[in-house]
Amino acid sequence: MQEDKAPKVSVCITTYNHEKFIRETIDSVLAQETNFDYELVISDDASTDKTPEILKGYKQAYPDKIHLILNRINIGAIKNFNQALKGCKGEYIAILDGDDRMLPGKLQKQVDALDSHSMCVMCAHDTRVFNSDTNKTIRLYKTSKKKDIFNLADLLNVLSLFAFSSLMFRRIAAPPQGIDENIKQIGDIYLNVYLARQGNIIYLHEVLGEYRVHSNSLMYKAKGKSYFNDMAITLNMARTNLSDDLKGKLNKWEAYAYLYKGIEELENGEKNLARKDILFSLKKKIYTKGQFFYLLLSFMPRTLLAFLKK
Repeated sequence: MQEDKAPKVSVCITTYNHEKFIRETIDSVLAQETNFDYELVISDDASTDKTPEILKGYKQAYPDKIHLILNRINIGAIKNFNQALKGCKGEYIAILDGDDRMLPGKLQKQVDALDSHSMCVMCAHDTRVFNSDTNKTIRLYKTSKKKDIFNLADLLNVLSLFAFSSLMFRRIAAPPQGIDENIKQIGDIYLNVYLARQGNIIYLHEVLGEYRVHSNSLMYKAKGKSYFNDMAITLNMARTNLSDDLKGKLNKWEAYAYLYKGIEELENGEKNLARKDILFSLKKKIYTKGQFFYLLLSFMPRTLLAFLKK
């Protein structure tokens, strides 16, 4: 018996309590016009709203196009993503959060770009960030440089080079076990760096996706011990067999990680620990006004710190 042919693209969608948005997300994928086959791999992290029921309805309507994973217990965003990733069979994988939207032509244009650039393992594009309640544009998520091809050095200069839901990449270039599951927040940065170590990034200077901002948006705050731990894991992965000149680019992100950790410690009244971490940040020789400001605060009495926080 002949096995079914794998689709050209797997659209990797993760959801959690997205009942208000998931229909728009899925419909934006199903509306894509392509000259190749694609599938939707959707993993729901035990949503407590009507998201699972909505997903079951789509699965019933598109049984051959949608691969559905419904977790019975909440396993967390990173594990849920990895679960979806492992279910993808396509040559290329397109990322789409369960509350974002694709615009017409996205899949075809990204596939055409990757097919014609064998040295590139990733493709990204401009993204419209919009307010979910008003549909008004908040900003355009795009690169400041009008380059068509970016490399690892470019990504290490600006880790948030593109919106995560704009990413398409070669499945063969993905980490075999997915994103390190010790990471709690910045899984997108980990994956982007891992992929960029395998090859270049082709960038389409065209708005082909929309990122929704709403009250329950899954966004991380770049501060604290959790960010520090995530960045440590990411930088350790990035340093492996990396040239010395590229290793130097990692100092900035390590400096920020120590600074954010120090700020959280300062807020918790742990002045000595805060001072130590802020000094570590300065030792990376990436100097910002924030480092000196918070270092100064670490010498102030707690009563004055409490007053300044009001």
